Amino acid sequence: MVSMETAQAWAEGIQADARMTGWIAEAEKAYELRISPTTEEGWFSEVVNGKAKIGMGETERPLPSFAHEILHVCLSARGYKHVVELANTDPIRLSVLQALISSLDNELQHHRMFGEFVATGFDGGEFYHDGDAAGHADVRKDIEALTKNHPPVAALFVYLTLLAPGGNWPDGAREELTHLLQANVSMDTWDKLQVISGIIGRCKQQADLDPTETVAAIIEALDDFDGTFVGEPNAYPVGAFVPKGLTQEAFEAHAKAVFEANNA
Repeated sequence: MVSMETAQAWAEGIQADARMTGWIAEAEKAYELRISPTTEEGWFSEVVNGKAKIGMGETERPLPSFAHEILHVCLSARGYKHVVELANTDPIRLSVLQALISSLDNELQHHRMFGEFVATGFDGGEFYHDGDAAGHADVRKDIEALTKNHPPVAALFVYLTLLAPGGNWPDGAREELTHLLQANVSMDTWDKLQVISGIIGRCKQQADLDPTETVAAIIEALDDFDGTFVGEPNAYPVGAFVPKGLTQEAFEAHAKAVFEANNA
């Protein structure tokens, strides 16, 4: 855990850095902002009930680490919709989707934040945690474990890492791993991943901060999760249904039928 002395020194450096001033003011206008050491590994940020917390973890680069987390907070303050709630009657699919939309919530924010991060003068290679430079080795292991029999969603988790903006991998590592992924998965899976890449690319260009349709489109592109609802917490039925065109009435009728069949 970061000592209080170190955390205080970092906080003073953050407050003195002119690049942070606008972000801090923006966050404090919307939330009660707390910055403190954390026992968790690495830095994190969260917004709960009008309070924003940034946790300081061990790092050799506290300024870019703080910039990354305060940008997450600022996105929320600007009205970014966190699509992290879902429903599906299949418990296995539901479990997979819960992991997926959590990952998508984080990664889609990164695509929105990165341009602002580098435009303010930070090095794009320092956008992630200190160990990022060696992270490609773990990604390689994950890709090598994939086969043509794995479903597309299994490949998507690692593909999101390959699509992520910034980072400090060695030159050519991302391209090499992308080719390895293409070679290891089925042609159908690779085609689905390319569709999803296009969906994410378009999301980065949209003016509003609502990724609901993007998340739904990514899930639909996987072609294995029909009968799904996604949206913000406690927002049902406001959100999106998968596949596109599925109505609330049809979704609820299916859920009712499954419930009755399982509780006959």
